Amino acid sequence: MSVMTAPGGTLDWIERNLAVPAREHRVAVGGAQIAYCAWGPQDDADGILLVHGGLAHARWWDHIGPTLTGSRVVAIDLSGNGDSTHRDAYAIDGWADEVAAVARAAGLRRTVLVGHSMGGVVGVAAAIRHPRLFRMVVTVDTRFNDAGWPGRDKPSPRFDSAEEGIARFSTGHSRTDAPLPEVLRRHLAQTSLRREGDGWRWKRSDRLWIENASLRDLLRRLVVPLAIIRTDGGVLDADAAAEMRDLTPAPSAEAVIAVSGHNPFLDQPVAFVAVLQALMTTWLPAIEQLEPQNTSRPHREIG
Repeated sequence: MSVMTAPGGTLDWIERNLAVPAREHRVAVGGAQIAYCAWGPQDDADGILLVHGGLAHARWWDHIGPTLTGSRVVAIDLSGNGDSTHRDAYAIDGWADEVAAVARAAGLRRTVLVGHSMGGVVGVAAAIRHPRLFRMVVTVDTRFNDAGWPGRDKPSPRFDSAEEGIARFSTGHSRTDAPLPEVLRRHLAQTSLRREGDGWRWKRSDRLWIENASLRDLLRRLVVPLAIIRTDGGVLDADAAAEMRDLTPAPSAEAVIAVSGHNPFLDQPVAFVAVLQALMTTWLPAIEQLEPQNTSRPHREIG
């Protein structure tokens, strides 16, 4: 039997971070209980709010949250996902308001909003609807969604045991030449399952039809700085990233993480954290120090 490990000490890094417990909280938003996790200082700290992608949840960030030291880090379960309440219908704007409510409930200030895939669209919408709450939006392999986001309208599979569900779990969009360390894949699987009667099902809602919101239209209205993280094996290519930057009147930057698929925080977590920290500690402060009349269109490459 062969055992797959992450290169360069990354496996130890992942295990160490997964051992740091997250504080679990809930806030009521529009008749639903929205769950979120938090790490780091509880008072007087800058904030980072992590928004998962489609069919994921807050615990996908458990190995990332503890690494962003000096900030209060929060990861949200959007309604219909993770441990949050399920709704009859879902919309990007509704999720954006949930993000804003969690930012307020968690006491975040000077907050950087990080959204993966569909969560990047939610993040852009949240920054447009609540611009005073957020310093910057970071989209992670977020593509244009002209055809809308795929929905679900069927029961999730039932498993006779948690182990059966864990064995069946897959993140999707992974690079075949860089499989996840088993400790991380197993953690994601375990936190994705819920007990139902004498069996187990995925926590996500079976009815996740999502009202479409045009990312192109949203970007034209964005006024806070935009940072785009893409990968060499993801769904966002260089041309589309350039179009995203051209569409927004806000300052923008782009970073590329190599040897990664759609989920760079899973495929290359150490590199992902390094890129995110560079954006927050180097690029964003430089943008904020510029005179307002000089901040309309600066473009820079990071990494």
